[in-house]
Amino acid sequence: MTTNGRHFFHTVLFPSSIDEILPPSLTALSDHPLPQVFPIFRRNNPTMPPTITLLPEFHLTGFSQHEAITQSDAAILAGGYDGQVVIAGYVERIGNDFYSSAIVLDENGSIYNVRKSGPWGNSEKAWMSGSGHAPFVLDLSIGRTLVIICADAFETRYGARHRAEQLWGREKIDWVLVPSHWQKSFEDMLIRRGVLRLVRALGNPQWVVSDTYHGRIDSSEWDG
Repeated sequence: MTTNGRHFFHTVLFPSSIDEILPPSLTALSDHPLPQVFPIFRRNNPTMPPTITLLPEFHLTGFSQHEAITQSDAAILAGGYDGQVVIAGYVERIGNDFYSSAIVLDENGSIYNVRKSGPWGNSEKAWMSGSGHAPFVLDLSIGRTLVIICADAFETRYGARHRAEQLWGREKIDWVLVPSHWQKSFEDMLIRRGVLRLVRALGNPQWVVSDTYHGRIDSSEWDG
């Protein structure tokens, strides 16, 4: 893959313990699933690999109204993880409104907050709100990146090929990163009927999904 004139390949690191990932300030989160770390090695400098650290939807807080945090809180917590780019899902609170959000930290100092367009399922709809619009493409140090949360990548939302083409088809996108919390029929529903249709509409960029229940799956390993 070529991104901004630089050539990359990527692999996966599997931590042997929670201590390798969570700094002391985040040990309270140790009951949540381990994040997946995706190093992208620069061929001309393999000893210092930049990384994408992708954490599932709701990872920083759990799916809990009472544990909801602000964007600033999420940025502080996500800053405890190593990575050229860190994406962390959480429940965001603004006054009396709650969102499924993902904080995005880039090594260049940029911080973005992405919200799911709308709650999914009765349990979310009971107390969560949505942004009401599709996510924007982010200019990150790893390339142009679409961070799209869980059901927003499904075919009934922005994963529909014709809709994805209308929204982003003219943009050069290098990565599609999906934090998710999908319990049933993960591969058949979210991957095949969502993410794969989405990336085909975008010219087949590399993609990674990090899910609470099913772990990590990405374009380099997908054989379905």
